[in-house]
Amino acid sequence: MSFLINIFGKRDRPIQTYHDFWDWFQRNEASFFKVVKRGDDVERKFFRMLSQKLKELNDGFFYLTGMLDDNTVELVFTADGAIKNIAFIEEIVDAAPIIDGWVFTKLKPALDIKDVNIDMAGYKFNSGNIGNHLTALCMTDKRFIFCPINMEVLTAL
Repeated sequence: MSFLINIFGKRDRPIQTYHDFWDWFQRNEASFFKVVKRGDDVERKFFRMLSQKLKELNDGFFYLTGMLDDNTVELVFTADGAIKNIAFIEEIVDAAPIIDGWVFTKLKPALDIKDVNIDMAGYKFNSGNIGNHLTALCMTDKRFIFCPINMEVLTAL
């Protein structure tokens, strides 16, 4: 039987409760910590697994992560504007165990754009290369602009 487990791998139990989720998370947190600290393909090595497990509980979880300091990863759970999911976000974070090196935050707080750096799919977004643009025709028509060179190029036009 161990031969089959070696070939096919051991399957995780399905996630049915917040307790199940946090048990799974604790079994994997050391490798997740290393991935986030190194910035080593966080999307594939952490978020894909996290997403699969969270979807077993509810499809309304969104998240982001980063180093709070040199020894602490912050994992932020957010409903991403879906009011009906706020209760789930609060419940999962309230159920979180204390894990050394981790801080779990519910409902993403507002940030100043100067403090934001996003690395996603090979693109780096920060205050130097993103901004908003209001068209002259309609002041409510907002557009998000990404300029990989520098936002100053766009504002000079």
